[in-house]
Amino acid sequence: MVLTLLEMQFYGWVFLVASGSCLIRTFRDNEFARTRAILGRCLSSGIFAFGGIAIWLGRYPLAADSSGVPFLAVAAFIGLLDKELQTKAVEWVVSWLFSKMGANPPDGNK
Repeated sequence: MVLTLLEMQFYGWVFLVASGSCLIRTFRDNEFARTRAILGRCLSSGIFAFGGIAIWLGRYPLAADSSGVPFLAVAAFIGLLDKELQTKAVEWVVSWLFSKMGANPPDGNK
């Protein structure tokens, strides 16, 4: 399976939109954070959006006349999510994947 240039561009934009959205949220919250922490938050939001949309959408484009704008909007929303909500979403996805495989999910809360 070889990625096309269109797919690479699309998922690059997903990453950039989510990271930029997280940066805007960080500025909006007006909380003190080191540059390293801000960079980490933005990059993790980009990775989270990339992974979530890639799992949801798969290969892009679905059809010749399809638009990626709704998925970029979802990426922007993912970037705006608070870090606690992103952590809970990741825990939910991991639990769901373990349940689909018939295994017990790891319990990190106990």
